[in-house]
Amino acid sequence: MKNEIELGGRRLIVKESVSKSEAGVLKEKQKTEEVRKKQEQDKRNLDMAKEGLLNETNWIHAKPGLTKAALELRQRLYTSKDKALKASTNLYVSKTRLQIRNLPRKEFFEAELKELMRVVAEEWSHTLSKEEKAALYKNKKLIAHTKIMRDEQKTDAAGEALPSG
Repeated sequence: MKNEIELGGRRLIVKESVSKSEAGVLKEKQKTEEVRKKQEQDKRNLDMAKEGLLNETNWIHAKPGLTKAALELRQRLYTSKDKALKASTNLYVSKTRLQIRNLPRKEFFEAELKELMRVVAEEWSHTLSKEEKAALYKNKKLIAHTKIMRDEQKTDAAGEALPSG
């Protein structure tokens, strides 16, 4: 290969010498290239972490508006998720799982929620081209499983939501 020689059975790579300032510039370029490659190869879907994050300007309902407490709660949840993702490389953002937080106090059951999500997902899928649908779904169900996780502190012994008041 070019710029390689063998000495005593060991392969040596020979490069031309450069000044100290040029070496610093080359090292900086190498670092930025490594960072760029690492970001390209990130399979944790971190770019999707902000998906669904709302603020006052893009809140979908004009009336009632987003309360300050609700906005702060959303920001706090996002901050904690972001901190956890940065702290551990074992965590990732799933492309196939959806998390809905703060369901209304209405007593939802898994079957009702699954049907609601199925209807919404089907409406969304009608906006896709046939090629996009085929690539995304590959004959899979739109919604395979739903599970509602309730806060034990906000439920009574029978598992039903406590009345707000």
